[in-house]
Amino acid sequence: METYNGYIRTPADAILLIQACYNGFLPRVCKRLSPKEGRLIRNGSVFIWEEHETGLRRWTDGRKWSPSRVSGRFLIYREMKRKELSESTEEPAPESAVTSEGSCKKRDFRSVVGIADDQPAHRPKSQFMKLSFSIASPTGQHWHLINYYHQPSESPTELREPTADLSLKHICPQRDLFPLSLVNDRHNFAIFSKGPNLASVTPVDKEQTCKMCGSCYRQPLEV
Repeated sequence: METYNGYIRTPADAILLIQACYNGFLPRVCKRLSPKEGRLIRNGSVFIWEEHETGLRRWTDGRKWSPSRVSGRFLIYREMKRKELSESTEEPAPESAVTSEGSCKKRDFRSVVGIADDQPAHRPKSQFMKLSFSIASPTGQHWHLINYYHQPSESPTELREPTADLSLKHICPQRDLFPLSLVNDRHNFAIFSKGPNLASVTPVDKEQTCKMCGSCYRQPLEV
Protein backbone atom coordinates (compact mmCIF):
# COMPACT_ATOMS: atom_id res chain seq x y z
CA MET A 1 0.00 0.00 0.00
CA GLU A 2 1.40 3.37 -0.98
CA THR A 3 1.73 6.06 1.67
CA TYR A 4 0.50 8.91 -0.50
CA ASN A 5 -0.05 9.88 -4.12
CA GLY A 6 1.42 13.14 -5.36
CA TYR A 7 4.56 14.97 -6.43
CA ILE A 8 7.46 15.78 -4.08
CA ARG A 9 8.70 19.06 -5.51
CA THR A 10 10.64 20.41 -2.51
CA PRO A 11 12.04 19.09 0.80
CA ALA A 12 9.09 20.80 2.52
CA ASP A 13 6.77 18.34 0.76
CA ALA A 14 8.84 15.41 2.03
CA ILE A 15 9.04 16.86 5.56
CA LEU A 16 5.26 17.21 5.74
CA LEU A 17 4.65 13.60 4.67
CA ILE A 18 7.25 12.17 7.06
CA GLN A 19 5.64 14.06 9.95
CA ALA A 20 2.21 12.78 8.88
CA CYS A 21 3.57 9.22 8.99
CA TYR A 22 5.19 9.82 12.38
CA ASN A 23 1.86 11.06 13.73
CA GLY A 24 0.06 8.02 12.33
CA PHE A 25 -2.07 10.11 9.96
CA LEU A 26 -0.61 8.41 6.87
CA PRO A 27 0.31 4.69 6.60
CA ARG A 28 3.97 3.71 6.70
CA VAL A 29 5.56 0.93 4.70
CA CYS A 30 5.98 -2.10 6.95
CA LYS A 31 7.61 -4.63 4.63
CA ARG A 32 9.39 -5.03 1.33
CA LEU A 33 7.19 -4.76 -1.76
CA SER A 34 6.09 -8.06 -3.25
CA PRO A 35 6.38 -8.51 -7.05
CA LYS A 36 2.62 -7.96 -7.32
CA GLU A 37 2.79 -4.76 -5.27
CA GLY A 38 5.70 -3.54 -7.38
CA ARG A 39 3.57 -3.88 -10.51
CA LEU A 40 0.91 -1.67 -8.90
CA ILE A 41 3.24 1.34 -8.66
CA ARG A 42 1.53 4.25 -10.41
CA ASN A 43 2.20 7.86 -11.33
CA GLY A 44 2.62 9.78 -8.06
CA SER A 45 3.13 6.78 -5.76
CA VAL A 46 4.95 7.73 -2.55
CA PHE A 47 6.36 5.19 -0.09
CA ILE A 48 7.74 6.14 3.34
CA TRP A 49 9.35 3.90 5.96
CA GLU A 50 11.53 4.07 9.05
CA GLU A 51 14.64 1.92 8.68
CA HIS A 52 14.92 0.49 12.21
CA GLU A 53 11.20 -0.26 12.37
CA THR A 54 11.13 -2.31 9.18
CA GLY A 55 14.71 -3.53 8.72
CA LEU A 56 14.65 -2.10 5.19
CA ARG A 57 17.92 -0.44 4.23
CA ARG A 58 17.52 -0.64 0.46
CA TRP A 59 14.38 -0.18 -1.57
CA THR A 60 13.62 -2.70 -4.32
CA ASP A 61 10.83 -2.49 -6.87
CA GLY A 62 11.80 -4.93 -9.63
CA ARG A 63 12.72 -2.15 -12.08
CA LYS A 64 16.04 -1.10 -13.61
CA TRP A 65 17.29 2.43 -13.04
CA SER A 66 19.90 4.80 -14.39
CA PRO A 67 22.76 6.03 -12.19
CA SER A 68 21.52 8.62 -9.71
CA ARG A 69 21.72 12.36 -10.25
CA VAL A 70 21.80 14.80 -7.35
CA SER A 71 19.11 17.48 -7.43
CA GLY A 72 19.30 19.61 -4.29
CA ARG A 73 18.54 17.32 -1.38
CA PHE A 74 17.14 14.60 -3.63
CA LEU A 75 18.55 11.77 -5.69
CA ILE A 76 16.78 11.23 -9.01
CA TYR A 77 16.75 8.07 -11.14
CA ARG A 78 15.34 7.41 -14.61
CA GLU A 79 13.76 4.07 -15.41
CA MET A 80 15.66 2.20 -18.11
CA LYS A 81 13.97 0.04 -20.72
CA ARG A 82 15.39 -3.16 -22.20
CA LYS A 83 16.78 -1.42 -25.29
CA GLU A 84 18.62 1.13 -23.14
CA LEU A 85 20.00 -1.60 -20.89
CA SER A 86 21.35 -3.57 -23.84
CA GLU A 87 22.99 -0.47 -25.35
CA SER A 88 24.37 0.89 -22.10
CA THR A 89 27.82 -0.03 -20.84
CA GLU A 90 27.20 1.45 -17.40
CA GLU A 91 26.07 -0.56 -14.41
CA PRO A 92 22.69 0.46 -12.94
CA ALA A 93 22.96 2.43 -9.71
CA PRO A 94 21.66 1.06 -6.37
CA GLU A 95 17.91 1.32 -6.13
CA SER A 96 17.97 4.01 -3.45
CA ALA A 97 20.53 6.13 -1.71
CA VAL A 98 20.86 9.00 0.73
CA THR A 99 21.77 12.61 0.08
CA SER A 100 21.83 15.31 2.72
CA GLU A 101 23.48 18.28 1.01
CA GLY A 102 22.28 20.92 -1.43
CA SER A 103 19.52 23.46 -1.76
CA CYS A 104 15.79 22.91 -2.13
CA LYS A 105 15.31 24.81 -5.36
CA LYS A 106 12.71 23.42 -7.73
CA ARG A 107 14.14 20.65 -9.83
CA ASP A 108 14.85 21.15 -13.53
CA PHE A 109 13.89 18.09 -15.54
CA ARG A 110 16.58 18.49 -18.22
CA SER A 111 19.45 18.74 -15.76
CA VAL A 112 18.09 15.90 -13.63
CA VAL A 113 17.92 13.31 -16.39
CA GLY A 114 20.90 14.58 -18.38
CA ILE A 115 19.12 15.88 -21.46
CA ALA A 116 20.97 18.46 -23.52
CA ASP A 117 19.29 21.82 -24.04
CA ASP A 118 18.85 21.20 -27.78
CA GLN A 119 17.15 17.81 -27.28
CA PRO A 120 13.42 17.26 -26.70
CA ALA A 121 12.44 16.58 -23.10
CA HIS A 122 9.50 14.32 -23.93
CA ARG A 123 9.50 10.74 -22.71
CA PRO A 124 6.98 7.93 -22.99
CA LYS A 125 4.43 7.98 -20.19
CA SER A 126 5.21 4.36 -19.33
CA GLN A 127 8.68 5.38 -18.20
CA PHE A 128 9.07 6.41 -14.56
CA MET A 129 11.30 8.85 -12.77
CA LYS A 130 12.15 7.98 -9.17
CA LEU A 131 12.99 10.44 -6.40
CA SER A 132 14.77 9.38 -3.21
CA PHE A 133 14.92 11.41 0.02
CA SER A 134 16.35 10.25 3.36
CA ILE A 135 17.02 11.80 6.75
CA ALA A 136 18.69 10.76 9.99
CA SER A 137 16.71 12.41 12.79
CA PRO A 138 18.22 13.68 16.07
CA THR A 139 16.12 11.01 17.83
CA GLY A 140 18.02 8.22 16.07
CA GLN A 141 15.41 7.35 13.46
CA HIS A 142 16.21 6.97 9.77
CA TRP A 143 13.35 7.93 7.49
CA HIS A 144 13.25 7.17 3.77
CA LEU A 145 10.89 8.43 1.06
CA ILE A 146 10.50 7.24 -2.53
CA ASN A 147 8.36 9.05 -5.11
CA TYR A 148 7.55 7.72 -8.61
CA TYR A 149 6.24 9.95 -11.36
CA HIS A 150 5.96 10.32 -15.13
CA GLN A 151 7.53 13.51 -16.39
CA PRO A 152 6.90 14.11 -20.08
CA SER A 153 7.08 17.86 -19.41
CA GLU A 154 8.81 20.09 -16.91
CA SER A 155 5.91 20.15 -14.45
CA PRO A 156 3.63 17.17 -13.72
CA THR A 157 0.69 19.44 -12.91
CA GLU A 158 -1.78 16.56 -12.68
CA LEU A 159 -0.22 15.49 -9.36
CA ARG A 160 -0.91 17.28 -6.08
CA GLU A 161 1.92 18.62 -3.94
CA PRO A 162 1.68 17.81 -0.20
CA THR A 163 2.27 21.43 0.87
CA ALA A 164 -0.79 22.44 -1.18
CA ASP A 165 -2.95 19.53 0.04
CA LEU A 166 -5.73 20.80 2.33
CA SER A 167 -6.08 17.39 3.98
CA LEU A 168 -2.57 17.89 5.42
CA LYS A 169 -2.97 21.49 6.57
CA HIS A 170 -3.20 20.40 10.24
CA ILE A 171 0.18 18.62 10.11
CA CYS A 172 2.81 20.75 11.87
CA PRO A 173 6.36 19.37 11.54
CA GLN A 174 8.21 19.22 14.84
CA ARG A 175 11.75 20.51 14.82
CA ASP A 176 13.26 17.78 16.97
CA LEU A 177 12.35 15.11 14.42
CA PHE A 178 14.42 16.60 11.58
CA PRO A 179 18.11 17.44 11.07
CA LEU A 180 19.14 21.01 11.86
CA SER A 181 20.24 21.44 8.24
CA LEU A 182 16.58 21.13 7.23
CA VAL A 183 15.14 23.06 10.18
CA ASN A 184 17.50 26.00 9.63
CA ASP A 185 17.13 26.07 5.85
CA ARG A 186 15.35 29.32 4.99
CA HIS A 187 13.34 27.52 2.30
CA ASN A 188 11.71 25.43 5.05
CA PHE A 189 10.89 28.24 7.50
CA ALA A 190 7.26 28.32 6.40
CA ILE A 191 6.67 24.62 6.96
CA PHE A 192 8.25 24.68 10.44
CA SER A 193 6.31 27.83 11.37
CA LYS A 194 2.88 26.38 10.61
CA GLY A 195 1.98 25.87 14.25
CA PRO A 196 3.24 24.77 17.67
CA ASN A 197 5.96 22.18 17.94
CA LEU A 198 4.08 18.92 18.44
CA ALA A 199 6.49 17.45 20.96
CA SER A 200 3.61 15.71 22.71
CA VAL A 201 2.66 13.71 19.62
CA THR A 202 3.89 10.13 19.89
CA PRO A 203 4.64 7.89 16.92
CA VAL A 204 2.56 4.85 16.07
CA ASP A 205 3.77 2.04 18.31
CA LYS A 206 4.77 -1.43 17.11
CA GLU A 207 1.43 -3.05 17.93
CA GLN A 208 -0.49 -0.34 16.07
CA THR A 209 1.78 -0.68 13.08
CA CYS A 210 1.26 -4.42 12.96
CA LYS A 211 -2.50 -3.96 13.04
CA MET A 212 -2.24 -1.53 10.14
CA CYS A 213 -0.36 -3.83 7.80
CA GLY A 214 -0.51 -7.26 9.43
CA SER A 215 3.12 -8.09 8.76
CA CYS A 216 5.49 -5.63 10.43
CA TYR A 217 7.68 -7.30 13.10
CA ARG A 218 6.24 -10.72 12.30
CA GLN A 219 8.68 -12.11 9.80
CA PRO A 220 12.33 -11.52 8.90
CA LEU A 221 12.96 -9.28 5.91
CA GLU A 222 15.37 -10.04 3.10
CA VAL A 223 18.16 -7.50 2.82
